[in-house]
Amino acid sequence: MSALKPYSCLQPLASIYEAITGLRERAYQVGLCNEYRAKLPVICVGNIIAGGSGKTSFAAYLAQGLLARGHRPVILSRGYKGQHKKPHRVRETDTVYEVGDEALMNFSALPREIPIVVSQERVAGAQYIEQQKFGNVIILDDGYQHYALARDVNLLMVDLSSARALENWQQGRLLPAGYFRETKKHGVKKADAILLLNKNDALNLAEPSKYLGEIDKPVFCIGYGSARLEDVHSGEVKPLTSLLNTEVSVACALADPQSFEDSLSKFGAQIVKRYIYPDHHYYTQNDWDRISVRPPVIVTEKDAIKLGKYINREALCFKLAREIAFKVEAHTSQFWQMIELKINKKSA
Repeated sequence: MSALKPYSCLQPLASIYEAITGLRERAYQVGLCNEYRAKLPVICVGNIIAGGSGKTSFAAYLAQGLLARGHRPVILSRGYKGQHKKPHRVRETDTVYEVGDEALMNFSALPREIPIVVSQERVAGAQYIEQQKFGNVIILDDGYQHYALARDVNLLMVDLSSARALENWQQGRLLPAGYFRETKKHGVKKADAILLLNKNDALNLAEPSKYLGEIDKPVFCIGYGSARLEDVHSGEVKPLTSLLNTEVSVACALADPQSFEDSLSKFGAQIVKRYIYPDHHYYTQNDWDRISVRPPVIVTEKDAIKLGKYINREALCFKLAREIAFKVEAHTSQFWQMIELKINKKSA
């Protein structure tokens, strides 16, 4: 069954959506709405298709890379579904209900030298980072359509790791008739570079134009490099070979759960039970009681953050932890050269 939404009856609404979003952007361009240009370089990691595309994971990769190169990066997140109204630096005592699952996931995974700030108003968040002198580079996680905060680098994530994602990209229909937040042509035009996400090596990276068309922008192919299984309760690491021919249950709350299942199947797991929830779902004890009936259970890093408090030492629940990596060797140096040039230009 096609993953696309009904097209014909929703196309008039999509046309209205396009007109409204176009007027909104134009209002910033001509000065009717104020744009804040931070003193610090701002690198935006975003997408033009609604749903997960690896933005938060790449923001973490970017932050670690900048730290290793002598910068002091700060990740600025909306803190989706979090309770904080004003800018807030994520702390050890924060819960997923206060700061959102993605911000807490990055806080748990990254070294403490990388601050995570959540702010529903991105401009206020950037100003807070500047005032508190938290760092010298701002990474804006998921702000591609947020025009109030100017950015110095726009990185467009395009996930084509599943048949559904590829179909959505090829159709190119705007919300609510499809999944695009803005037109493909316009979204690509704003980008300084395209990050083509290939989670499960489903694409022929030698021919990115086969999927993206002819794009006059740098295209960097990324995916997952090293991966490991971690016990959610104890943190004990298990080899991925332990999944081979093993019957498992899967629990996840993602925009595209199929890519997660594909990853497990690639490692040889036999998925016998699926517990699929809406993206950003907050798990309850009842959810876990239902999920844990048939162990072992495999979850994502984001789901582990929300399920952790329900899981005891007897539970057989593991998270699949994966690291972002460039899939074409030359792309790593080319990407970082571009980023350093942009940062130095802002700082000059």
